[in-house]
Amino acid sequence: MSTAMHPAAASTVVALVAEAAELRRQLAADLATRAVFARLATTCGSLRFELFPRRAPQAVANFVGLANGVLPYVDSATGERRTGRYFDGFCIGRIVRGMLLDFTPAADLHGPGYTFDDEYAADLTFNRPYLVAMANDGKRSDGSGTNGSQFFVTLSPAAHLNFTKPIFGELADDHSRRLVDELSLTLVDGQGRPVEPVVVEHVEITLDYRTER
Repeated sequence: MSTAMHPAAASTVVALVAEAAELRRQLAADLATRAVFARLATTCGSLRFELFPRRAPQAVANFVGLANGVLPYVDSATGERRTGRYFDGFCIGRIVRGMLLDFTPAADLHGPGYTFDDEYAADLTFNRPYLVAMANDGKRSDGSGTNGSQFFVTLSPAAHLNFTKPIFGELADDHSRRLVDELSLTLVDGQGRPVEPVVVEHVEITLDYRTER
């Protein structure tokens, strides 16, 4: 996917980067003692994620903030700052059979207009299927991260991804795991995109006072 933005976006991004970083920091602090769940209602059924706010505070805060419309983003078509439920309209943009489902913007959003650094918990690795992780382009030459909004769900263990793609959650129940297995068999085109789009219609975040496992 192209990363080009509307020319007017440059000045908007400068202000937005600092604003988003501060909002993520506040959200991460608010979520630190909570159990955080996300329900993704898709055109093929609902998926439920349990997120890991203590082990991946920035990624979880980013996901929750974009899902709830708290975090701003740049509309790459106009260069304007926007808020809203960012993930509504996301789709499964790529299926790698036996490995992962990649969730991407259905519209040409090119990411939220900012990035944030990787974060890794030593005990959190790709040693099992059904993990939720950030899709990124690796680290920049200065060591900074390239995480934005795109994420994926794994279908099998993937040791080669350890400490390169931050894990921030996992599928929370058997229904979600069965649905992901079914979706992984969806008919795709030559680039791995589902022939019949699988669209995220709505993301609902729920909080509990239980801490994550």
